Amino acid sequence: MPHRVVVTCVGPALRNILQAESHHVTDPKVRQAFDTLLKETPECKNGGVIGLETDNGETKSGRAKRPPSEYNLFIGKCIKERPKDQPVPQAMKGCALKWRERKR
Repeated sequence: MPHRVVVTCVGPALRNILQAESHHVTDPKVRQAFDTLLKETPECKNGGVIGLETDNGETKSGRAKRPPSEYNLFIGKCIKERPKDQPVPQAMKGCALKWRERKR
C-alpha cells in the first residue's frame, strides 16, 4: 500500500499566505481543508516553511490498515475504466452489477 505524505508543521510565512488565499476560495470543501490545516497544524519550530513526513500506513490507534479487498480492487478498477462522461454514481451501480454477475 503506498504511503502518503502528511503536513506536520507550517511556517509563519506560509501560514500568512494560506490565510490570505483562503478568503478567495469559494468551494466549501477546499475552504474547510484550508481552515483545518491552519487550525490543527502547529508552527514549525526550526524556522522551516513546511514540515512533511511520510505516513506509515497505520490508523490512529496504531494498527496497520488492512489491505483492500478483492471487491475494493475490482470496483476501483471498474470506476477508473468508465467513460469520462458517465457520472460516478451511475458507474458505481454498473460496477456493482458487474461484480454480482462475476461472483455468480
